[in-house]
Amino acid sequence: DPSDLRISRDVALSLNKRGDAYVEAKRYREAIADYRQARDIIASQWKADPKQREYERDFALSSHRLGIALFESGDVVAAIPMFDQQLTIMRRRWSAAPDKAWSKRDLAVALQDRLDAPAAPAQACAWRLEFVQMMRGLKDLGSASANDLQELQKGEAALRSCPAAG
Repeated sequence: DPSDLRISRDVALSLNKRGDAYVEAKRYREAIADYRQARDIIASQWKADPKQREYERDFALSSHRLGIALFESGDVVAAIPMFDQQLTIMRRRWSAAPDKAWSKRDLAVALQDRLDAPAAPAQACAWRLEFVQMMRGLKDLGSASANDLQELQKGEAALRSCPAAG
């Protein structure tokens, strides 16, 4: 029943998980189809209940997944708007809860995704600085994993190649 938001969300999440399996198998066409279908379902839910913050996050994560599949399939041009949507949503969520570890992590992941795609050097440096700031914030909160700390080190090293950054 498409009107049952809980069941629709479960279907969308299942499509995303199947899409993840397709990406692992490098079956990008199938992954992209599943991710698009999941994203459409989530967009409908979010439109029906725009105050439900989980739909907003689900949409951002579906954009993330679709962007990854498009990028990996070689369609970088189509991936960029997906990463941009993810980044916009995660930045808005961080602005609403800047002291929360989850908001810092979500924004850091979105920034990292966007940095994987082509961008003007000045923009890439601005995103890299923001990424490092989010990761330092996680570290300061005591919420950084070992992987986060490695990514922070990589980000700091990459940031040194940016003019007047740090």
